[in-house]
Amino acid sequence: MALSTDDIVEIQQLQALYGHAVDAEDPALLARVFSTDAVFDGRGAGPNSYKEGLEAICAWFAKGKPPHPLVHSMTNVWVYEAEDGVRVKAKWFVHTHDGTFWLGDYDDLMHRTEEGWRIKHRVATVRDPRRA
Repeated sequence: MALSTDDIVEIQQLQALYGHAVDAEDPALLARVFSTDAVFDGRGAGPNSYKEGLEAICAWFAKGKPPHPLVHSMTNVWVYEAEDGVRVKAKWFVHTHDGTFWLGDYDDLMHRTEEGWRIKHRVATVRDPRRA
């Protein structure tokens, strides 16, 4: 599959929407980010953070702040084609309740649905070795 410029822009917009969707705790926004059968694997960033399906992902983020960080941000979004499909590699950082910042990586497998691109599988890992 050859990605078009429109595909790349749509995927980058979706990635930008993620932080807003999580911080707004709005399931309607999360449905614009994740596919219905998505997997969020955050075990590399914290306990009890492996969720399967949009409903489970929405319920997990609906727990609010805390347990989730105050602010979710993302940078360095790289969209590329791989043997198994369209992927995104990005850096993330969050501001926690104790005033610290956590840094890490997102590794995503994307899926094009009838509604547009969605995250099919996200792996979140902590990059800061003090927090791993």
